[in-house]
Amino acid sequence: MKKHLLHAVALAAALALSLAACSAAPSSSGESAPAAQSASAQSAAPQSQSAASGEEAEVPLYIGMGSSYAQYAASVPAPAQPDEVIAAIGELTGWDCTLAGPVEQGDGFVKVRFAQQSALFAGPPEPQKDEFHMYDAEQMCRTFLDSVARTLQANFAGKDGQPLEVYYLPESGSGDLILENIGLAISPKTPYAVS
Repeated sequence: MKKHLLHAVALAAALALSLAACSAAPSSSGESAPAAQSASAQSAAPQSQSAASGEEAEVPLYIGMGSSYAQYAASVPAPAQPDEVIAAIGELTGWDCTLAGPVEQGDGFVKVRFAQQSALFAGPPEPQKDEFHMYDAEQMCRTFLDSVARTLQANFAGKDGQPLEVYYLPESGSGDLILENIGLAISPKTPYAVS
């Protein structure tokens, strides 16, 4: 009897902790994605200050490829940072957008490295959200890369009035980004060109 009572108390404590964690998580409504935690040490201070004050920035997200995109809105901590905007794409679509490190920002450019666990390498989640269903590896990779590039260009300025240059690098940070599953190599020396 004592063993069952201890088990019940432990189970109740675990349930209470789980419920507390769930109620502390941000919720989303409509097409807005919740604010995401940034992996970037650079944006950690502004994020925690804005999170404490409740300031948020509404950012457009573009999901699609080539010249065909659907536009959505998301809220991220103000001021918006590339890491958080990319995380908002993941929240909206269900795609794993795990970065291999902070997005590097320069004068008119960003350098983005995705982790091997991201949808770029691992494919879409199972189950997929119907609205963002991908039918094959090529569609997944091209839609993923185009959506991130287009969204970053919409939210961050390039140099001298030009669009933001987006560079995709491999997880290691050096060499070409190789997507073997679709036979694509992306040079780190050339800005990504939307397909």
